[in-house]
Amino acid sequence: MKRTLISFALVFVTTFTFAQDDRFTAGMKSALALMNKAGTAEARLQASNQFERIANAEPTQWLPLYYAAHCQLLASFMTKDEDARDPLLDKAQAFLDKAKGMESADQSEIWALQSYIYQGRVQVSPMIRGMQYGPKASEAAQKAIALNDANPRAHLMLGQNTMYTPSFFGGGEEKACPILSTAKEKLDAFTPSSEIMPSWGKRRISALANKCAE
Repeated sequence: MKRTLISFALVFVTTFTFAQDDRFTAGMKSALALMNKAGTAEARLQASNQFERIANAEPTQWLPLYYAAHCQLLASFMTKDEDARDPLLDKAQAFLDKAKGMESADQSEIWALQSYIYQGRVQVSPMIRGMQYGPKASEAAQKAIALNDANPRAHLMLGQNTMYTPSFFGGGEEKACPILSTAKEKLDAFTPSSEIMPSWGKRRISALANKCAE
């Protein structure tokens, strides 16, 4: 009888866990679909809000926070309100900091996105902020590569930051293009471990590769 009860309890816990996982995955796929079709800053923020709701419901999961940060970052690039850019980047950083502290987080992906956020800071005022955030963006990308050399987004962020760093500070197309070529090779060989894991970068690598080919 005792064994039967234990077996029943194990089956119940396993079934409940799978049901939770299924709901989480379904929620993430829905939010990712919203993010991927977003064409405006407002739509990006709607997707970010959906990821934030998932993060609040699943406090041990890092991916909703990661994508909420990513959406805030992209909204900062897309918004026409220049005064809104820093607050959006502040929120992106807050989401990413939470994800960064989780043991389950893919730290290479975290640091690649951190590099991107630093690049967003530069774009707010390139002449004023380039010296402050440009090196931070490179350091974050290099850390992402050190954590996982197979991560194409890490190489993309390093190449992108190098591309838009003035040549007299060690950047420029000549130095960036080999890095971006590596990023494309890594992306072509990359397979995400699940359908909700980060896999972005193809369009950005293609756009930058076209600049290299000019």
